[in-house]
Amino acid sequence: QTYYTKEDSATRPLLLSETSRCQFAHRSKDFKHEAHSDHSCVTFDTSNVDGSHTLSSSRLFSCTDFPNQDRKVEDLGIGKNAKGVIAFVIASKYAVVAL
Repeated sequence: QTYYTKEDSATRPLLLSETSRCQFAHRSKDFKHEAHSDHSCVTFDTSNVDGSHTLSSSRLFSCTDFPNQDRKVEDLGIGKNAKGVIAFVIASKYAVVAL
């Protein structure tokens, strides 16, 4: 689960369930200032009975209507089964994903 706030922690954090990391692309100084509020998160499409997750269930999704969570799973150019996301980071003007 990931807590988030859109006002640099000035408001009470809200919770995104079934996620492990989220990033707003426009937080990087190299993204254009007028960028819309796209964000990307590593999310899990299944969970075990005890609430834990497996690597094979992790995916990257993006959302343009944050926080309404109209999620789009990113296939990363390798098809619909782009699972096993290990790491995700915004580096300069690029999003870097490790599978």
